[in-house]
Amino acid sequence: MNRLLVAGCVFAMAGAAGAQSDSMTARIKAMAEIPNTSSAMYSPDGKRIAFLSNRSGTPHVWLVSTEGGEPQQITNGADPVGSLSWSRAGDTIAYEVARGGGYNAQVFLAKPDGSGAKRITSGGKEDNFGGEFAPDGRYWFRSNQRNPEATDTWTTILRPASRPSRSSTTRSAASTTSSARETAR
Repeated sequence: MNRLLVAGCVFAMAGAAGAQSDSMTARIKAMAEIPNTSSAMYSPDGKRIAFLSNRSGTPHVWLVSTEGGEPQQITNGADPVGSLSWSRAGDTIAYEVARGGGYNAQVFLAKPDGSGAKRITSGGKEDNFGGEFAPDGRYWFRSNQRNPEATDTWTTILRPASRPSRSSTTRSAASTTSSARETAR
């Protein structure tokens, strides 16, 4: 009888430990699934907020009304988005996508609903870093396309016309290795 009592206690303790283990596993899984949100930016008109979130599994651009509601995912795909910026007019969002999640990020411009996405960098093996929109409508970003050991500042001119502008190289007063690239939208 004592052996039966001891066996029953051991079985009960093992069951309780297993239940605690399952409970702990469920809590850890739930914490790991909490989405991360960052880089929130109001649109210039103050009616929308763009932000980065991994709520779909991979960091992407999301948009939500300042009046509330469900956020809408603007970018998608397997590759993570690393930065975002609103144009001054509020009609364009710039963002960088790191192919494979590492280096060689490429910069894209798209409408706030995600349509019309266009890569403005070469798509090669260079490293590109998202920037900001200037008051005159140009978008600047950094790239090491010309020199893999240093980054240059590049600008993209957004124009309603579909003709591309000519590329040009200039030197910045701040750096003797800075260049400017003009590309039409």
